[in-house]
Amino acid sequence: MKGCTVPQAMRGRHRSPARCPIDTAPIRAAAILALAAAVQVGCANDDANLWNRRYKPPSAASATASDVTGYWEGQVAMGGIRTKIEPSRIVIAIKCDKDAHIVSHGTARIVVTSGESAKIILQEDLLSTGKDNDVCGFRFYKGNEFKYRMADRGILELGFAGTAMARLTKLADLERPQ
Repeated sequence: MKGCTVPQAMRGRHRSPARCPIDTAPIRAAAILALAAAVQVGCANDDANLWNRRYKPPSAASATASDVTGYWEGQVAMGGIRTKIEPSRIVIAIKCDKDAHIVSHGTARIVVTSGESAKIILQEDLLSTGKDNDVCGFRFYKGNEFKYRMADRGILELGFAGTAMARLTKLADLERPQ
């Protein structure tokens, strides 16, 4: 091929002398950028940090005895907790300092049951991620049950697999797709 120069070290190693080595560095860089953009778009729903998110106040009708979906806030022994509960997924964020510089975050698929023994059952491990796990981490295992009940004034009492109990107030309803 005209204009194609094969480095001395590469000569004689190609099966086809007509091929030139391709510089794949720009292709790898583009792939990495595309992957980073996809991750950023995937986290754009603000689940990555429930502490920096802005919340629209919940409607008064949303606090029913059986509906635990929505955004909730309260305290546990480690610090403040915020959670997003969807019909099939839970997100938990714990902040271990008042300015939310030390935060642990995790998400898992769930099944929610209501009635006499209302509970949230983990369908996979719920493991915190982030740089602060050694100081402020958590781990719950697939099959762990978070028992819950709605108390007076719309307070959600949520037990974390027998390790802690939190009284959570509702920050916001889940957003409905447009």
